[in-house]
Amino acid sequence: MQSLLLFPNDASAAASSAEPCFIALIHPELRAEDLETLTPRLMQWEADLWLLDLKPCLSYWRLQAQSKSQTLAQVLQEILSSFLGEGSYTATLSAQPWQALLLGRLLAQKGFRGVNTENQRLSHNIMSSLSWDLWWACAERYAFHRQEIKKFLKHKRAMQIAMRRLCCDYPTSLKTMPSSQIKRRFGPLLADLWEQTFPSHVTSPSSGSLEETAAFPWQSYHLTQPLTHTRHLDFPLSDWQVLEAFLREDLNRLCLLDSFKKGERILSLEWLIVLDNLQEIPLSILFRHPHCLQSESPHQRTALLQISYAFERAQRAARQKPEAETPWIVSWQLRVLESFRPLAEQRRLFADDSASCDELIKLENQLDRPLEAYQVVDDWVPEDAFTSLHSPVVFEREHLPELEHLGRQRPLFLLNRPQPWATHGRNLWKFKERTMDKWWRHRDNTVRDYYQVISHKEILWVFRDEKGQCFLHGVYA
Repeated sequence: MQSLLLFPNDASAAASSAEPCFIALIHPELRAEDLETLTPRLMQWEADLWLLDLKPCLSYWRLQAQSKSQTLAQVLQEILSSFLGEGSYTATLSAQPWQALLLGRLLAQKGFRGVNTENQRLSHNIMSSLSWDLWWACAERYAFHRQEIKKFLKHKRAMQIAMRRLCCDYPTSLKTMPSSQIKRRFGPLLADLWEQTFPSHVTSPSSGSLEETAAFPWQSYHLTQPLTHTRHLDFPLSDWQVLEAFLREDLNRLCLLDSFKKGERILSLEWLIVLDNLQEIPLSILFRHPHCLQSESPHQRTALLQISYAFERAQRAARQKPEAETPWIVSWQLRVLESFRPLAEQRRLFADDSASCDELIKLENQLDRPLEAYQVVDDWVPEDAFTSLHSPVVFEREHLPELEHLGRQRPLFLLNRPQPWATHGRNLWKFKERTMDKWWRHRDNTVRDYYQVISHKEILWVFRDEKGQCFLHGVYA
C-alpha cells in the first residue's frame, strides 16, 4: 500500500540513499594480490570470505562502467570471473559490510553464483528466508572480530530462549523491533547487530563509509608496507615555493622505488611535517580519481596542487590560534597511504578514452573542490527535472522520451528562485512549453507558460502564470 502512495521524486522516504560500495566475496581460494586490483581496502572475514571497500576508488569504477555502458555490478562480475572463473564464486554488493556478508552467505547457501546487489528484487525476497542459524553464525564471527566473544555467548543464550518463547522462526519476524529494546534486554553488541541487519527507519541512512560504520569491526589487510620517503632539511623553511621544489623531487623519487610498480595509481598521500619545536602535523592528500605519479614525472603538477591546498588549509588554521607564530619546517615524511594496481585491460580506460574525459579527470584531481555534474530526469516540473549525475537512483524507470527531450531544450542555468520580470520594450517571444505545479506540494496549482525571450541581446527563459505576471527562471545565453 505504501508504494501506491508514493509520488514521482518523492520516494526517498521509502528507499535508502546509500550507495553500494562494500563487496562480500565468497570463494574457497582467494588471494589478496588479486583482490588489490579492485581496491586497497580489504578485510579477511573468514578463510573463504573477504570484504572489500570500493569507496576510495569508486569514481574509477563508475568511469569503467560508463565507458562500457554497463552497471557497476556487471563490470565487477567481468573482473572477478577473469581470475576466479565463471560460476565459482558468490559476491554481493551492498551499502553496509554487515548486510553484504549476510546476503552473501545466504545466497551461497541457496546456490546462487556471480555478483548480486542488495537492491535487486531477488535479494529482498531471499532475505526474508534468513534463518536464525545463519544469523547466529555470522554474529559469532562478528563478536570474534570485536573481541567480545564471552559477552556474546552470554547474551546469545538469553536471546535464543526469548525467540523460542515468542515463536519467532525467522529474524525477519521481528525486523520492526527497535534496537533499543534489544539493547535493554540483550546488551549493546546484539543491538548493534540488529540495527545493522534491519536499519532503523527513523534515523537517516548511512552513506556506507567506514567512518560512519564505526560499530563494524573492520580490520584492514595490508599486503605490502606503504611507500615512504623522508627528507631532513639543512635549514628551516616556511616558503611554499622552496618547499614545492623539494616535494617535486621527493615525488619523483617515490616513482623510482622498486616497490612502486608500473601502472600503480595513488588514492591518498600523507605529508607528515615536523616543525622546529618537534611538533608533528599530518596532512592528508586525497585524490578524487586514482592518480598515476609516473605519468606526470617530472613536473608532478596534480600532486603538488593537492599538497598546496592541504598546506594552505593548515596555515589558515594555525593563523587563527592566539599568538600564532610562523611555522618553520625542519623535516617531513611523504607516505603513500592507499594505492591500487588495476589490470592492464582496466588501465586502458585512461589511455583509450576520449581526450575530453581524460582532461576532466585531470582537472578534477587538480581542483580544490570537486566538479558537479547533472543529468536530465523524467519530470515535468523544471525544478525537479535534473539531478546529480552520481546520485543513487531510487526507482529504475524508463525515461519518458518526450520529457527527456523537453528537458534538453531548457536552459542550463536556472535561478534558485524565479524573479519577477518586467515586460517592457518590444521583445521577441517564442512559446516553449506549458507545465503545472504538483498539487500535493503546493496549495495553488499554478499553470506556467514558458517562453524563450530575446531581450537586449540576451536569451532568457521566462514564464507567465495564470494572473499574467511574468517571472525570470533561467538564462540561455
